[in-house]
Amino acid sequence: MASQEIHTSKRLQKYIAESITNGAKLLPKSIRLGKSVIRRESIACVGLLVHQQKIGAYYAPKPLPGNAAAFYVGNNNIPDGGNSIVISAQAAKANPIEVRGALIHEAVHAVNDLIGRSIGELEDEALAHVAESIYHISRNARIQKEPYKTARIAALEVLSDGKVSQAVYLELKKVLHNGGKGYQKRFRHYDGVPGTTAETRKNFHREMKNSTKHLGGK
Repeated sequence: MASQEIHTSKRLQKYIAESITNGAKLLPKSIRLGKSVIRRESIACVGLLVHQQKIGAYYAPKPLPGNAAAFYVGNNNIPDGGNSIVISAQAAKANPIEVRGALIHEAVHAVNDLIGRSIGELEDEALAHVAESIYHISRNARIQKEPYKTARIAALEVLSDGKVSQAVYLELKKVLHNGGKGYQKRFRHYDGVPGTTAETRKNFHREMKNSTKHLGGK
């Protein structure tokens, strides 16, 4: 992130990588929402790629946009901090479960970047919030504010039915759009992560498979 100073360390890299990989164990095999599917093995692979330093791991001493606990920077054109997960100073003071949930959220954005997906901003955020909420449910945690309240309803649908109903999906997009977070009805065009897309797609899927051999569940 060129707009502010960021730092990294092996300890931080390990924390982010393990939080994502271990968090993926608590998710169902896939999350279906609208026209999109996000797979547990893909989220686990983000943790693997953070460990391999193909996706960066940084700490920002100043607040992140929206006072977020974490933020994914997916732009290849940022010379220092692109294709990275950045954790904020506020995260050190936050509930550890909420921080790890935020890392699962950002890992969803990283997956969409890895495959170079063009996706509506509201759909992208809805997917990420649902994955984050499933993690919260698995840890008996709950955030009593929007958009987490509606995302939790969607998460419970995924856990019971395997997908989010159209009615709940539309309500979640409405909450995200009107909730003051600045999410818009526009597309995000992810540009991939060098070394992990296109020319190495087969290797990427092999890494995903190998990184999730130990994962069970539905």
